[in-house]
Amino acid sequence: MQFTNICPVCNSKNDEFKVAPISKWMLYHLYGWRTDITDSPLALNAPVYRCDECDFVYFSGRYDSGEMNKIYSDYQGKRIDNREIFQPNIRLMGGGLANSQILHENRKNYFKDFIANLNLQFTKRPRILDFGGNGSNIPEHEYEIFSYDVGNESTPKYVRQISSLEDILNLPTFDMITNTHVLEHISEPQALLQDIRGICKKETYLYLEVPYEFATPINQPSNLEKCLGLEGIDEHINKFNVKSLLALLTNTGFSPIKIDAQTQDWAGGWVINVLRVLSKRS
Repeated sequence: MQFTNICPVCNSKNDEFKVAPISKWMLYHLYGWRTDITDSPLALNAPVYRCDECDFVYFSGRYDSGEMNKIYSDYQGKRIDNREIFQPNIRLMGGGLANSQILHENRKNYFKDFIANLNLQFTKRPRILDFGGNGSNIPEHEYEIFSYDVGNESTPKYVRQISSLEDILNLPTFDMITNTHVLEHISEPQALLQDIRGICKKETYLYLEVPYEFATPINQPSNLEKCLGLEGIDEHINKFNVKSLLALLTNTGFSPIKIDAQTQDWAGGWVINVLRVLSKRS
């Protein structure tokens, strides 16, 4: 893990930060630390910055490729097992609902509602690539669905799984690429969107969705203290609002078409605030 005060969205240097605890379950999952970690090379607390330029809120620690692989290679397995040690009810909350049919059907409906009435120019049966997901939250009857996922989640039978970026480039054009609830996790969000831009044609739509974890009004500056939460820093190392999400798109060569914020009930009262944006290559 490398620490930085350089904004991952706009590359500006920042000074305003709050000190926040790194969650105990994340320290255990990554490093095996259980109780007394005061002598470890990684402190209990670390800076969280708010960018002066784009209002992005980010944990100063950026996970390296080995740490990222440890978190996401068995995302619904060992990660949940280790988290349950410190959060005994996690399987009754979001972590245990991640594969529920109710959740997938609800998310499909939210997606359909967002796309409706936009008069998007699609082929007869649009082709959608779920970049970073397993395709289970896209309506299967309306679209031909492909998945490029590094989390080893099970893929529905109707989804065609793709194993590499090279394989994607060898396929026909996609009408839309979706990237949902991924950007909040990764150390280099610009690099991910640049990868996506590399496989976007001029006519390809990009649909992004991220948690809106500090529920300020949609056009207001982020509140750093609200962003920190109660459980400490875990896998959500990036906190977006409208300004920072649009800055990320602009800085990576995309032009927004529609953006909104919505409160969604995913499953069993698991309520989450999200930001959603549709864009195209500039």
